[in-house]
Parts: sequence; C-alpha cells; structure tokens
Amino acid sequence: MDKINVNLYGGKSIFGGRETPLEAEMTYCDKYKNCSFYKQGKCFSAGRWQQNCKFGKKVRQKGYTSRALKYNDFRDKYRKDECYNKLDEPNNTIGKIEDTFVINVRYLHEKEGGGYKIETNIFSHPLIYINENDFKNELISLICDGKPRTFMDNAVIKDYQEKTVPRFLYELKTEFTDIYNRFITQYPEYREKQLNFIGRTAYIYSLRDGIELKSNYSDGAKFVKEGEYLKSTTNYNGSFMPFNAKEADIRLKIDKKMSVKITDNSMVDENTIFKD
Repeated sequence: MDKINVNLYGGKSIFGGRETPLEAEMTYCDKYKNCSFYKQGKCFSAGRWQQNCKFGKKVRQKGYTSRALKYNDFRDKYRKDECYNKLDEPNNTIGKIEDTFVINVRYLHEKEGGGYKIETNIFSHPLIYINENDFKNELISLICDGKPRTFMDNAVIKDYQEKTVPRFLYELKTEFTDIYNRFITQYPEYREKQLNFIGRTAYIYSLRDGIELKSNYSDGAKFVKEGEYLKSTTNYNGSFMPFNAKEADIRLKIDKKMSVKITDNSMVDENTIFKD
C-alpha cells in the first residue's frame, strides 16, 4: 500500500485544556489511483469525523507533549511529509473505487438477507459498497423516493428530499453520466427534478462569468466575475486605503482556493466545482 495522507492530532488545546501527546496518523491505500474521491483530493479514511473507507488502512504513531525534547522533531517530521494534510474528508453522496460504487447517503442501509432500505437510525450512518454490476436503476429509485422520518415524532425529514436527493442526482449526472442517462430513461420523472445548490460552497473560478458576489465582510462590497478576476461593482471603502482615499474600484485575481457560498441556483452551471 502507498501512503496517501498524513494528519497530526493532539498537542496543546486551543481552549486551554489539558495537553495531550501529539499523534501522527498515516493513511495507506492501494486503490487510490482508481478512486473518484482521491481524484478530487478527498478520502473517507483521511480525518476522524466520518466512517473510514474499507479499502484504506490507518497507522497511528504516538508522539510527545510540548515539554518533551523530541516534540519539535516529531512534529516537523510529519509536517514536512509530502502527504501532510493532502486529503479532505468527502461530503460526496456517491463515488467509485475501481469496480465498486461507494454510496454516502444518510438513511440508506443494507437489509439483513440482502437488499436495501431507507431507514432512520441515529446510531449508524454506514458507507454502502456496491459492485458496479449490482448498481441498478431500482436502487437509485429507492434512494430518490426515500422519505425518512424523525426518530421522536415520526415527521418527514424534509432535508432529505430537498437537499440530499438533488445532490445525489447532480453528482450522478456530472460524474457518472451513463448511469444517470440509463436511470432517467427508465424513470423520466426524475429528469425534471429540481437541483438545489443553495447553501453549498463552490470554488469561485469554476462559477459562470457575469455572476455577482457579495463580500463576506461587513463592508458588503459587491463584485462581478469577469474571467480570472472579480471586479467591484460598488465603490469600495475600507480602513487601509492608500493616500487616505475614501473609495476605490477593486479588481481581485481569482485563485484556485477562493470559494463562496451559493445563494442562488443561477450561479451554478455544468462547470461548477464544489468545495463541500
């Protein structure tokens, strides 16, 4: 297996609590070259918040507290590793590793004896692994038709149909087009399923030209995307203007890491790449 990611955990608490020994966590995999998640800079075995991918392997190395002489050497060794913080944990609802589809849809569970079901289970959110030959339209329909309910009052969980299903269909359409086309041929009612991107975070460079973006800061400055730049559409005023100027037109060079929260579905087109 090749090493694909390194993370460091522990050390001094930012909240002033008790310091724990620094710990390095290395992720290894021999299928990453044929993994759609990895190609997007993601891996379920990177990080500690989600269930690990069954194809990955984690190795942990316990280090030292900052009082130890070897603390800096241990920390620097892993920070300088080419795989340090290389991968993020995915929020994708679907991906493929070699000939296996990985479904990350909350409430989807395997039934005892075979098959699948949509079920509310507050204690379990498993990754579902399905051989490509078994990934049929009927399963996609089951996911899209699901109406999970709350555990306490049995109310329909609206976010599933309003957010999860549209996201699943969008990822299916953009990443696995042949399967999406096969599905909507048999289930044409899903062709017009409203895709909702509001609330998601996308990379600005991948958004369509002409959209207007509002600054996250209190100044409320507005910018329009023009190719590789964001150009202010309102006179910008700030605390650090040269020559004590009161207003300025701003032109920002867009880099690959700049992102924005989607506030209108019209901001998105087929070229949009999401950060989340």
